[in-house]
Amino acid sequence: MRGSGLKLFILLCISSQSSFAAGISDLHFVASCQGAVLRLQAPLTTKDVLEKYPQLEKSRVVPATLHAIRLRVLKRSGNPLRISESVIEGCKAQSETIANDWLAQLLRDPRIPNKFLEAPAEPFTQAFYKIQEPAVEKVLVDGEWKAFRAIDRASSDNDAEVAAIYNQSRIDGARRVWMSFQIFDRYFQGFEHLPQSKLVKINGELGILSDFLEGENIQGKELKLGKVESRSLNFAHLFQFLIGNMDLAANDNLMLIKGGKLYNYDTDVTLIGAIHGRSGSQDFGAYLPDHYPRGSIEGIRRLLNNVDSDLGRNLTAEELYFLKFRAEIILADLELRPESTEAP
Repeated sequence: MRGSGLKLFILLCISSQSSFAAGISDLHFVASCQGAVLRLQAPLTTKDVLEKYPQLEKSRVVPATLHAIRLRVLKRSGNPLRISESVIEGCKAQSETIANDWLAQLLRDPRIPNKFLEAPAEPFTQAFYKIQEPAVEKVLVDGEWKAFRAIDRASSDNDAEVAAIYNQSRIDGARRVWMSFQIFDRYFQGFEHLPQSKLVKINGELGILSDFLEGENIQGKELKLGKVESRSLNFAHLFQFLIGNMDLAANDNLMLIKGGKLYNYDTDVTLIGAIHGRSGSQDFGAYLPDHYPRGSIEGIRRLLNNVDSDLGRNLTAEELYFLKFRAEIILADLELRPESTEAP
């Protein structure tokens, strides 16, 4: 679901690959807000950065990012975050192309099963955009209540422009939900955070069918950390930072289930930009964890080794590039704080 207000994410660019003897040279922080690009052309210290961009988490994200850049440059593996304004402007068009290609693949896939509703569908999420049509519905299938996100349902709105925005956003949002689940399912087996999901057709309509979570919806509420299992909390910080989730302000889309497990039940505003700063009360997606749960770093390394071949076809070049760089930031943070690993 799309959060209200402007969403800031951070693109960091380094304009030269000079020695780090005197610190990072010509580091540029680019604040991108829905296509508007602001540039600061000056060598920056951490203090400068935090004064101008206080939304960046300062104790871990900033030093880990600078260290990740340093490692990239020292290995001569290329400028990690150089991105032109023309590339940024082209991201939306590429996202639409990738999303439509993904949909076309699914529509041709004979392996996707067809299931049937056993009761009328019920709205589960708020209406999308101006249209009174929910993004996700509660459905009864095979004797169980599930959550269903239709992928290619056409809008019923009479305004052609509004309908076109809705139709494209629905497809691209569903792609991001599915890609986020694929990242979770492929590389982080043994963790609990996203509901299990699969591609199905319901009464012939293509969509994503997910387990329906029962628990305390904490949207708009303060998260009482004492109620959350430590491993679950730390993994939530790691995973939401990794997928660049921009839609967790006021704990939107988070649910606390039995046993203190923290689940994220909607991920359609993810894989956007490089590093997401705090927006309002959002912490998840903008912070790195206190400790890295046992097994999570292995998942990060598996992702870096395999994500191009596993998922690259259905991610834009920008999404794939920055997904891997956020993974590198996590490894850089671990290098700076080796005591933070192997927590239960």
